[in-house]
Amino acid sequence: MRVLRLTASYIVFFYFLIQIQRKLRISGDALQFLAAHRRDTSEESFEASLQLKNALNERRSPAVLLLNKYALNITLNFLCNVASFPDVSERLLIFAFDHSSYNTIHRSFSNITVLYWPIRPFMTAFRQGDSAYQFFQLFRANLAAYLSVRTESFWMIQSDTLWRKNLFEVIDPKKYLKNGENIILDQEGTDGLLSKMVAGGYFYAKAGAKTQKFFRNLASNLNNYYLTDNNVMSQMCITEFEGNKCAFIPYRLVLKVYLRRVTNEQI
Repeated sequence: MRVLRLTASYIVFFYFLIQIQRKLRISGDALQFLAAHRRDTSEESFEASLQLKNALNERRSPAVLLLNKYALNITLNFLCNVASFPDVSERLLIFAFDHSSYNTIHRSFSNITVLYWPIRPFMTAFRQGDSAYQFFQLFRANLAAYLSVRTESFWMIQSDTLWRKNLFEVIDPKKYLKNGENIILDQEGTDGLLSKMVAGGYFYAKAGAKTQKFFRNLASNLNNYYLTDNNVMSQMCITEFEGNKCAFIPYRLVLKVYLRRVTNEQI
């Protein structure tokens, strides 16, 4: 019996050792991937873009949406969903990472500003945990840092939700930022620690130097460690990093605004 217990202990030990080694390999691969491609997502790359500069001159408070062809169906569904809501299409600023996405949206929704932004790692399918997903998080963080000093404010949104109501009318930034807050984020849940955890799908930022510091620190963490952006943002909100104060969209309100999350299989 004692031999069996020892054998079981060794099996558990080696299982966890293998999992640790697997995680280290994945994180190492992801960070090497970032090192090889980070120039494509630098703030300088956004600064050098004339099409982005022109788009921001036309809208001082954009709502940014990122996609490749593998998210095209749900994005088209989302755009049809919000088409009847006032001021939404006009505020949207879409980054399309491949020709297929760009051409389809440009033809189907001529009133929406869509930028062709070719980045090779985003032209293939990827999912959370992949090296390309880590790179995607870094892209979004650096873009947010850039927008923090090139706009008056901005939303970062996702197309995997259908809206019951116009988010831009339901969420009044003046109400949420009345006590010195400068960033509004969605929550993971309603109770306990979840109420302080950032979901990360949707967030609003008031432009300014300290907001830029927030997102630059997020980008720095993602560039050096294998982390998820929502966990890093949660930690910075708790510590009020560099004077940044976060407000949260109540989870119950989110449920009232979002009809449901959708996937490619549901379209």
